[in-house]
Amino acid sequence: MALARVRRGSDDQGAFGNVMSAAAAWRALRDPALGLALGHELIALWDAMAAAGGAAAADPSQLEAARARMGRLAERARGVGEGPRETEGPRAQDR
Repeated sequence: MALARVRRGSDDQGAFGNVMSAAAAWRALRDPALGLALGHELIALWDAMAAAGGAAAADPSQLEAARARMGRLAERARGVGEGPRETEGPRAQDR
């Protein structure tokens, strides 16, 4: 994302390609807390680029999919701190 920010600052059209590469790496993350932190940064940059038009604005469905993933990551991050549910683990069979 750092490269995308630098390229965007110099009006380089390749900046959106860097955002797409960053998005692919972000989707591969399995840690919900890290995904949320990096996702906020990614979406903020993507939003700014989309507002300026060009390639980032051409397909809003990709940005919306990233926002939807942020919602799922937030749910997973909340679930990590809660511990196992009653339907999980060895005690679940007793219920």
